Amino acid sequence: TWEFLGYGMLAVVVALLIAYPFTMNYAYRAASYVSRKISHEAVIATFVGLILVIGIWEGGLLGLLVIVTVGLLGGFLSRFLGFNI
Repeated sequence: TWEFLGYGMLAVVVALLIAYPFTMNYAYRAASYVSRKISHEAVIATFVGLILVIGIWEGGLLGLLVIVTVGLLGGFLSRFLGFNI
């Protein structure tokens, strides 16, 4: 209905008005802090963990198997055949 669309758009506008100033004011400081103080292995491990959690949540063990298979296939193609996905 139009109410759902109206309230949804209102929520988007309010979120934009709140989040945009924080993003523009603190993004550089946050990125420089992360690049100086946190190792890149920790950042990569965080993203890998996030991908695994989402995969298990959405697809169970089959989703985890698909994620690992795609990752291994992409790594194989990149390493041995010079093919970039």
